[in-house]
Amino acid sequence: MKARVPIFAGLAAMASLTLLAEDPPAIKPSSDSPETIVDCDGPAELVSHDRIDPNGVPISETTTNLHNNVVATGNNLKLTCDNLVVVAVRHGNPGGMVGQRNALRSLVATGHVHILQFNREAVCGRAEIFPGEDRIVLTEDPVINSTDGSGYTASGDRMVLYRGQKRAVIEAVKGHRAHIELPTIPDLGFENPTGGPASPASPPAAPSQPPPK
Repeated sequence: MKARVPIFAGLAAMASLTLLAEDPPAIKPSSDSPETIVDCDGPAELVSHDRIDPNGVPISETTTNLHNNVVATGNNLKLTCDNLVVVAVRHGNPGGMVGQRNALRSLVATGHVHILQFNREAVCGRAEIFPGEDRIVLTEDPVINSTDGSGYTASGDRMVLYRGQKRAVIEAVKGHRAHIELPTIPDLGFENPTGGPASPASPPAAPSQPPPK
């Protein structure tokens, strides 16, 4: 029997692969938003501990470790990997009615990571998602592809995606080169004034010869 763990819906709101297209519509967590459900073949381990922050506010932190054939599904999102570590925090009295609902601090997926959302997908060996920072870090041979036939592909040693900024940083380390494939660039030739196709460039003139003596 598979282990099943409900995770705060913020995962779906965060994990937008912003490199290859316009940002998808924002998904704002609310009381009506479905939770992200994570299944795995197990084991699934939950460890909680309470502490007091420097301002004297109680904080409850829960770390969930999921192993073997992990599948996370949420709003327009599917993530699969070998192992997933989820850290969630709650500020305020953990046992009281007053306090912020659980918020995701980080998710770390490792082993055969595949993220599919809207018309793009990412594959890599390790993905770190930081919802509070609107940032995703992909390492271990990351590749991002469009799935709508537009032809976008990007790869590098380390890729940092920034949600909401339509920006990504592809870092080339270990002497490797960043690689991006774009759709075919259209003809950039000048249009013919008559409306016909662009005229080919004229060949260079032959150098003039001196008159015979």
